[in-house]
Amino acid sequence: MLCTLLSPPTAKAEHDGKIQILLLGDSTTEGSIPRLIKPKGLHLETVLEQLLAAERDLPPCHVINSSLSGEYIRRLIDSGRYDRNAANLPGSTMSSFATV
Repeated sequence: MLCTLLSPPTAKAEHDGKIQILLLGDSTTEGSIPRLIKPKGLHLETVLEQLLAAERDLPPCHVINSSLSGEYIRRLIDSGRYDRNAANLPGSTMSSFATV
C-alpha cells in the first residue's frame, strides 16, 4: 500500500478547514472487493477519517482515496497520475509530497 502524507513545509492541502490526505495504491487500498460486496459500506477512507477524528489532538481531516486496482509505483509516477492527483487536491498548494 502506498500512502501519501503531507510533509510541511513543502506540502499543504487544506480545504474547508480540513487537512487533505490522499491515498494512492493498488486494489488493497482501493478496497475493490469490499466495494463490490457492500458498495455503501464503510470503506478505508471513511474509517481513516473516523479514526483520525477520534484523536482530539489532531486537526480535522478529509481522506481522499484515489487508488486503482493493479496500480504500481513506477506506473503511478511515469503516467503523471501522482502529480495530477496531488495537484488537484482541494486547497492544494503542493510542491511535493512525502511518500511512505
